[in-house]
Formats: sequence, C-alpha cells, structure tokens
Amino acid sequence: SYHVPPDRVVTVRNAVPSRQPDPQIVAQLRERYPRREQEWFALCTGRFEEQKGHRYLIQAVGRLAQTDRERLKIFLAGDGPLEAELREEIKRANLSPYFIFLGYCPYIPEMLSLCDFFILPSLWEGLPRSVLEALNAGKAVIATKVSGTVEVIRDNQNGLLIPPRDFAALAQAIQKFIHRPEELKRM
Repeated sequence: SYHVPPDRVVTVRNAVPSRQPDPQIVAQLRERYPRREQEWFALCTGRFEEQKGHRYLIQAVGRLAQTDRERLKIFLAGDGPLEAELREEIKRANLSPYFIFLGYCPYIPEMLSLCDFFILPSLWEGLPRSVLEALNAGKAVIATKVSGTVEVIRDNQNGLLIPPRDFAALAQAIQKFIHRPEELKRM
C-alpha cells in the first residue's frame, strides 16, 4: 500500500528474553498453590478486556465434565476493566474453585514453570508476547486461530489451535491435554 518494492520489505518478529525462573519464587508459589495428585495447572495471561476472550474460557470450563473440572486450576494473570464482571460470571457459574486471579503478575516465568500448559483465547492478536513466553518456557499452548498466533503455533505440534469464540472447541482442547498427557508432553 506504500508502493515499496517487496524486496525492500523485511519483517521483524517479536521476541522475548530468555529468563530462567527464580527457584526461590517457584518454591514460594508451590507452597502457595499446592498441587493435588492428578491435578492440572494452566496459565492465561492478558488484560481483562473483550479482545482476550476470557469469557469463552469461563464457558469452556463450565462445559467440562465435573470430574475434569475438579482436576483443573486456571491461573488468570492480569487486570483490566472487565475483571469484576469476569469474577461475577465465574461466581454465577459456580466455577470459583477452578480459577485463581493473580492480578498483575511480575513472575510469569515462575508461574509458567508451575503450570502444565498455557491458554490464550483471544479474539484477535498481533504476535502475542505471552505465547512466545509460554513456548520459551517449553509449555504447550491452546490458542485461538488468529493472525499473529498462527505464526508461532503449529496445530498438534507445539499446541492446539481453535476458532475464536468457540468455547466448545476450547473445552475439547483442554480435555485433550487432561486426558492425553503424553500428547501434552510431546507438544
């Protein structure tokens, strides 16, 4: 659109610094959030705004079988204008035991080391830093098939791609990770 010859255009991708988790902080988090046997931890980071699709994650967890929900904790890191509304939606759906609001979280590498997988249910994205951080930490990702995310997530290779706003597909992806830990580990 700017009439620049294609051979003069270069794409510079986002990157994240590689930072090892602080073992002291990880130990504190393990103490604060003890894991029961056969329990799965997932992390979702992002502003509490419509773009990030948190309500579809809430609906997906509500769709899971009770036995699957009881084996799942989802950590929500971030803040924003929809936080109170999302908290109320979780409460109304009787899903409070399965979600933990972390607020602003300066220790993402440590949380990622605690979690089994990462979820980003965005409705649109550029190239999300959070997904790059999760991949950098060696975590499989469940993310929506939107512009920037598809540049780094290869479906069934390093994560699962689902359509935006499709809470049923998100529930199925979570179930796949819970019921097929070998697939999660491979990814």
